[in-house]
Amino acid sequence: MDLREFVTSPSGVAFGFAIAALTGVWFGRMNAPLSNFTVVIGIAALAVSVFLHPQLKLQGLTLRFWWTLAVSVPFGLASYYFLWAGFVPLNISSWTSKAIQPQGTVIGGITWSPVYALLRLDISNDSQFPVEDIDLVVKTEQPFVAAGEITQFNAELRWHDLVQVTPEWFEPKTGSRTAMPVDLLASTRGFRITSEKLPRRSRMEIVFAAASVSEYPAAPDKDKVLKVSFASGAHLWYAPKEHSLNVFGARPTISSVNVSGQYSVGGRLHTIAKDIQVTDYMETMMKGIKLPSASITRKTTWTH
Repeated sequence: MDLREFVTSPSGVAFGFAIAALTGVWFGRMNAPLSNFTVVIGIAALAVSVFLHPQLKLQGLTLRFWWTLAVSVPFGLASYYFLWAGFVPLNISSWTSKAIQPQGTVIGGITWSPVYALLRLDISNDSQFPVEDIDLVVKTEQPFVAAGEITQFNAELRWHDLVQVTPEWFEPKTGSRTAMPVDLLASTRGFRITSEKLPRRSRMEIVFAAASVSEYPAAPDKDKVLKVSFASGAHLWYAPKEHSLNVFGARPTISSVNVSGQYSVGGRLHTIAKDIQVTDYMETMMKGIKLPSASITRKTTWTH
C-alpha cells in the first residue's frame, strides 16, 4: 500500500484526525474542558486508525486489539503528560535580600538607595495555557516607593488607588494662597500590576523598593512631608517637587506581602487573594549548606 492509498483509507482519515486534534490542543487557545475532550477524541481516533490499518485487517481480532493497545497507550500517556489541562493557578512567591545595595545600583529600572528594602515577586504560569488579563494588587506592611519589572513581559506597574493632592500655602498677613505641587513619595496602598498575557510555562519577576518615611524630616526650610491617612489604615506620603529633604529613615524589614486580584485562563475568570511569607533567599540557601565542623588537635610536648 502506498501513501496515497493509506491517506484515503479509513485508517488514514482517522490518523489525520488524531494528529489534527492533538496538534490543535498544543497550538490552539482552548479552555481546559474543551482541551481535555479534544485530547480524548484524538487518542480514540488514533486507536481506530491502528485497528483499521490495512495491514492488520488480515489478522485476527485479538492481534489487532493488542496492536491497538501497544500504539495507543504510549501516545495516550504522553498526551496526558504534555497536553492534559488540569487547572494550575498562578504560582506566586516572594523573597528578599538583607544585603545593602550600593547607592545608584539599578534593579528593574529602579535607581537604588541603601535605605530601600528589596522585595521580589515571582509570578509563574506553570500550565500549558497562557494566562491573560492579569490584574493584581500587591501590598506590604511597609510603604512602597517604587516598582519595576525585571523580565520583559511589558507589565504595567502603577500606584494603586492614587490620590492626587495639591496643598496650598496660606499667608495670614495677606490672605493669599499659593499652590504647592507635590510628588507621591510612598504608599501603603501598594502597586497594581496589569499584563495582557503571561505565556505558558513562563515567569514574570517584579521588584519593589520599600522604605520607612520620616513624616517631619530635618530640613533647612519650611518644607515638610505631607502624610494623608485613610480610615482603612492606609497612608500616602507626599513631598514638594524637586525637594532636597532627607525623607527616609532606617531600612525596614518586610515579612509578608498581600496579593489580590484576578486573571483569566481560556476565557475563564479566576480570582486570587493570599498572604505570602517573604523569605531571605540567601538565608534559606545557607540553611541547606552543611559546613564542615572544625577540629582542633592539641599537641602536648613532654619534657624531662
